Amino acid sequence: MSFTATLTDTSRNQIRDWLKTQIKYIAIGTSTTTPTTSDIRLGNEVLRKPITAFTNGTSPGEFIASMYIGAGELVGVTIEEIGVFMGSSATSSPNTGTLIARGLFHHANKLNTESIIAQLDLTV
Repeated sequence: MSFTATLTDTSRNQIRDWLKTQIKYIAIGTSTTTPTTSDIRLGNEVLRKPITAFTNGTSPGEFIASMYIGAGELVGVTIEEIGVFMGSSATSSPNTGTLIARGLFHHANKLNTESIIAQLDLTV
């Protein structure tokens, strides 16, 4: 027997809360390769930092994960991709953990006078 079911708001919030305990890092890269569902890492990871904040969104199952890039980091680098990593094997080392999301984001020639907050807005 097969059936289709709709997740309840309560269950979506529980999945969201569990994910927030599993997601560890946001990574920045310089590859412009189009993301695919089979990606397991960034094309060219140049920075990885821990998530600095989680905020629940306004919709059931929604949260925002944030990471801060300081003024002195990635100076002169053109940011092209961002990835989010989770799991017990995710560390501060490049290409560790499970990539759960990857997207392209173009920011040319980051200056030493600017800070950036990278954010993932995800709804389950």
